[in-house]
Amino acid sequence: MGLPVDNIRSCFIDETSLWRIGGAGIHFSFFKGSYHAMFNFLEYPRGVLALKHKRGPAREIAFSTTQPEQVIQLLTKTIFENKAA
Repeated sequence: MGLPVDNIRSCFIDETSLWRIGGAGIHFSFFKGSYHAMFNFLEYPRGVLALKHKRGPAREIAFSTTQPEQVIQLLTKTIFENKAA
């Protein structure tokens, strides 16, 4: 099951320390006032999808990518185009 674009409030590059997250792997954690699902690889930065409505218990989903700026730019464009439609 995919994530509908209209459920994405915003997306951004994650600046959270890997020490706070708990390292590489799949993590579920409560911090910054909401529940987060994180899919991390140590060698890559993370993007974050902030959701309008929770998916399971998660309000934000972080994921590692080799090209975070390009992924965030593409997602932001897609969100904007979806709002205009």
